[in-house]
Amino acid sequence: LLPLLRSSSHGGKVLFVMNSKRGNVSKIKWDDMALEKNYSLMSAFNHGMAYTDLVIQYLASQSENANVSFIHAFPGGVRTPIGNGLPFYLRLPAKVWSALGGGVSPEECAEFMIHGILGTKTGWRCIDEKGETVPNKEVSDEEMLKKVWEHTCEITSRTAQ
Repeated sequence: LLPLLRSSSHGGKVLFVMNSKRGNVSKIKWDDMALEKNYSLMSAFNHGMAYTDLVIQYLASQSENANVSFIHAFPGGVRTPIGNGLPFYLRLPAKVWSALGGGVSPEECAEFMIHGILGTKTGWRCIDEKGETVPNKEVSDEEMLKKVWEHTCEITSRTAQ
């Protein structure tokens, strides 16, 4: 799809939905990027969030993507039926949370995400649950970006076989 976005006269927008507020490159285990020696749910979570931040920066840094913007979003709590698939001991709290007005409707979430997407002209941006820029996101150095991109390509090509 990226070639189509690049050729669009209106520019392209790519939205990554994970947790743009928690990505922290200082938590990456650079000597074990695949977490083969240091796996835990928390380290996988940290790597996923930080890698997404770095991948959008890498993609935005490529001259052929000058017409495309890359956005990493944190939608926050959204009232969906996803809680129906939780184990019974988590299903009830999820239903209570939703009944008490926790989170936003899918329609509200979509409005916030569209606000964030349309507010990103080119380059990269991390947005929060209201579609606003996440503060204090630092631009990473080229070596870091390249290392994560190469790791991502290696892992995805390995799993595609």
